[in-house]
Amino acid sequence: MEITVQTEPPSEILQDENCKTVMNYNQDNKRFSYRIKINSPITLKTKSFAEIPSQSQNAQTINLSEGGIGISFDAEVKLPSPLLIEFSLMNTPLQFQGEVRWNKIFDDGKYYCGVHFLDKDEQQEDILKRFLFTNNEYILNLIKDLKTEDRDVSGKIESFFRKDVKWFIEDLIDLEQHIKNKSMSEESIQERLNIINDKIVKKGDALEEIVKNNLLIKEIKKEFRSLVGHWVYKSKIMERALKKSYGYPGDYNLLETIYNNQTISESIGIYHDRYFLDNPYAIAVRNRKNKMKNLLMTFMEETALPSINILNIACGSCREIRELLPDIHLKKKLKFTCLDFDEKAINYSKERFKTLPEDLEIKFLKESVLKLSKHQEVLNEQNLIYSIGLADYLPDRVLKKIIFFIYSLLYPSGRFIIAHKDKDKYKPLPPDWFCDWTFEPRNVNALVKLVKDSGIANFTINVDWENSNKIFFLIMTKMS
Repeated sequence: MEITVQTEPPSEILQDENCKTVMNYNQDNKRFSYRIKINSPITLKTKSFAEIPSQSQNAQTINLSEGGIGISFDAEVKLPSPLLIEFSLMNTPLQFQGEVRWNKIFDDGKYYCGVHFLDKDEQQEDILKRFLFTNNEYILNLIKDLKTEDRDVSGKIESFFRKDVKWFIEDLIDLEQHIKNKSMSEESIQERLNIINDKIVKKGDALEEIVKNNLLIKEIKKEFRSLVGHWVYKSKIMERALKKSYGYPGDYNLLETIYNNQTISESIGIYHDRYFLDNPYAIAVRNRKNKMKNLLMTFMEETALPSINILNIACGSCREIRELLPDIHLKKKLKFTCLDFDEKAINYSKERFKTLPEDLEIKFLKESVLKLSKHQEVLNEQNLIYSIGLADYLPDRVLKKIIFFIYSLLYPSGRFIIAHKDKDKYKPLPPDWFCDWTFEPRNVNALVKLVKDSGIANFTINVDWENSNKIFFLIMTKMS
């Protein structure tokens, strides 16, 4: 969550004894930062750790946020900046380095100042977030706009955050403490984390069934990620899946991580890594790659053609081809054309195909699948065309057009293979709720109908599956 600090607080809010909150507004980015009212003795020191004499003037904390703290004095104080701030939170002594951002005497005669925290360490961050994110007042403010005209539905949204999400965060905090103290085995921690992760996304799914409002659900998921992110996104894998640094879900870098099936994070992030990698979807993605290798090898072995042209649409890292190469011992000339709109994916794959056998050629084409028609002369006369990570993200209208064009590139007896997740076999709740990673919901019948409605003719269709039966392969063969 991004925190902003205002140069001057609204006096009418600070002076209202019945108001427990202060909203800070920043003109530059139009974001708000929510503060919780607290009243705790505080010690201020200079950077040289010398206590500031003005402490005798009864300094008190007034409010706290992730980004800073508000302080009151009985009289005006000359404060150095930066300075060191010491106070206790949840019975834990804390020390922050802070920068004074505003100061003013208000109508009550007291002197107020706002201090922005500088360079919080992990322990300080943990304690602050634990205090704020398990605070009902903080949570209620975060979700205040997540309402509908149906009071019962609005109540269920509030209950989800105040009870279910709060419980989830408290469990994550407990697990993180066990990790630090080494008071639970790694196996027990992983088992517990898997249980609570599965439970919260199922609670979220039940809420989604009640809300039935896509825009509101999108905002609910956004606030959910905001609250749980401090713990969940210590997983570099889940953070990468959420951020989509390459601009789209399932980029080559993330898929390589899934294929490698190795944790890459630290602390509680390791366990969220493993949760992600052991999710049925990640397992199915690894199986999908292996199944595609088998389909490629079977086609190459069965065809009598002396030369085979293969087009890989949305090729990514070309992992299935790389793993297949050591097993290819055919007296045939093979030509792979690997197409992707992501230049980083193209460059990554090129680096891994610098040395090739004489009878194997691999060419790369950087292009969007939506603009393939301008390369028709180059792409014509393909014996096999396949795509294993694209159709899931394309709406019907677009996918029909692509199928129609790609089918025109095939030789007679050529094959077109599309891999697709089956909505009847797997509902991707963890990718959706934690990583904002969604797919077009189709099953076999829906994709077969879509193919038949795409305008192509004279073909047969077969269906195959990867080992977990979550992803199917639609295999179209062009008749002579």
